[in-house]
Amino acid sequence: VIEINFTSFHLPTRPATCATADANVTLRDGEHANSPLVGVFCGPRGSTTVPVSRPIYFSSNKAYIAFVSGKSSIGIGNFALHWRTVEKKCGERIYSDNGQISLYGYKRNEVCQWHVSVNPKTHIEITVEPMKLASGDIRNCSVNSLELFDGLEIDETERILHLCSSEATRTLVRTTLPYFTAYFRSNYPADFPEEHCDGDSLCSRGFTIRYRTIKLDKDCGGTILPDADDVFEGYIQSPNYGFNYFPNLDCLWLLDASAVVNVYDAKVIKVEIVDLDIPSAPARSIKGKFSCTYIYIHKLIS
Repeated sequence: VIEINFTSFHLPTRPATCATADANVTLRDGEHANSPLVGVFCGPRGSTTVPVSRPIYFSSNKAYIAFVSGKSSIGIGNFALHWRTVEKKCGERIYSDNGQISLYGYKRNEVCQWHVSVNPKTHIEITVEPMKLASGDIRNCSVNSLELFDGLEIDETERILHLCSSEATRTLVRTTLPYFTAYFRSNYPADFPEEHCDGDSLCSRGFTIRYRTIKLDKDCGGTILPDADDVFEGYIQSPNYGFNYFPNLDCLWLLDASAVVNVYDAKVIKVEIVDLDIPSAPARSIKGKFSCTYIYIHKLIS
């Protein structure tokens, strides 16, 4: 299979996404412009969208590489990559809506990547079965590490799970996109005892990941009125609560108790935030006040 390493990358861009950037590099898993997408890369040196940290693997001995630069980016930036063919050991690109990933009897200095793409109108529910790793019950990410990412790229900002020890129970996560990436590393010391086994069925050290496509309701917002018993109380949750919310949401909820005459006329609404986990870019100061840039909750009281 083909392995690509970007040795340098510096393509400054203005738009927020690489797909619409003035200059970008597109990789596809195959020889055609409509082959499955591996990734679209852009950005200045050192940014999170620059693909220089890890090798990129393809599922065969064919790769499609496209570089586009607009008029506004002429003479600005550059990139260099090294490619080679390597023996396929572990990891692959998978294009099925349901399946599993297994790795048992792994060795020292093993590095594996799996990239899964499913129906674009669905999301993915991922189950990591109970597993045994070299470090045992001790969490040691330098010895062994299993990471799941929400998308086709290995990007810490999109990591949805990070396991570094044996697990006695199942772990369940969901994606916000129709893709996910599994990345596994083992780097235990040379004097660490190897596991000797004949065939995967007799090896205990390793893991199994099962996945399936699911359809989730992206609808949010609306007007909330008292119920049939004139009770005006309840909870509001982000779509897919318990897991990450979807990208590009714009939700508005209106709480309206005016339909119940006299009962709520002399009362006000109390809102309590029970759980909040919203990462965002650093807040900007505007006229002495801080403003959330990308993701926020805004309460309007009237």
